[in-house]
Amino acid sequence: MVVRGVPLRDYALGIAIMSIGILLNFFYFGYDLIVLGRPVQAHFSPEDAHHAIVMLLSIPGSILLGWVFIRERRARLQLEEAHRMKNLFLDVLRHDLLNPAGVVDNFIDLLLEDADDSMKNDLLAMKRANRKILEIIEDATKLAKLESIAPEFKYIDLDTVIQDAIHDSESMLKEAGMTVEYRSPGNLPMRGMGLLYDVFTNLLSNAVKYAKEGGKVVIEVQDEGEHYIVRVRDFGEGIADEYKESIFERFQRKEKRGVRGVGLGLAIVRRIVELHGGRVWVEDNSPKGAVFVIKLPKVPKHSSSS
Repeated sequence: MVVRGVPLRDYALGIAIMSIGILLNFFYFGYDLIVLGRPVQAHFSPEDAHHAIVMLLSIPGSILLGWVFIRERRARLQLEEAHRMKNLFLDVLRHDLLNPAGVVDNFIDLLLEDADDSMKNDLLAMKRANRKILEIIEDATKLAKLESIAPEFKYIDLDTVIQDAIHDSESMLKEAGMTVEYRSPGNLPMRGMGLLYDVFTNLLSNAVKYAKEGGKVVIEVQDEGEHYIVRVRDFGEGIADEYKESIFERFQRKEKRGVRGVGLGLAIVRRIVELHGGRVWVEDNSPKGAVFVIKLPKVPKHSSSS
């Protein structure tokens, strides 16, 4: 049962808290009046005045405390419901958008089989635009869910995670004419989540979009005792100082001719790294390009040692 947006049990507890001050005063003054036969005004003698004032102030204090408790419970329940509805909306939106976008993608593939050269170029442009829609839907859903995720860490090998991301990005890199050099000391044990895979696929995707003219990406890992430092180095145009912070924010991206979108990939990277208690930032590469630097603790502070 719910009373004014709060479960009956919590509402009753709030009322009970409000009543504490009244009950304290009843027992404090009532005991003297009924049991000892002492008049109430006796409490206002100089020696008892401070006791009486404290007891009287407990009435508005307990009422305020009970009112705050009920309000907090109501706000918490409303927030939980808002999160539930947001996740439901995202799931429905994702489902209802992915299905027609997938149908469009399949039809384009069928048309490409019999298309002449002039038509094929138009169809390929349509396919790229449709794939971009699919990517944005997936990224928006993933980022929204990352906002409220509870980290669950287990022992993983960061070296394997990075190699899997490189392997799964090979077709994208090959299409862009790019290669990856991976430099690692080998086994890199840490406590983390499988979501770290998305950090490196997003950074490789970012390099394809913005730095493919550089021809390659270099990923280097250093073991610094309690942390791993991962550097993802590209050889493109680089990133101006005024963009080095904003590129990690949602719906922000460095403008570049021929590249459009809402820029969610790097926001996802930052959120996942922060969930691990780490940091990510961007530096200049030499002689040109950008270096995305990720600092990951081997054991996050809020992780269990088991």
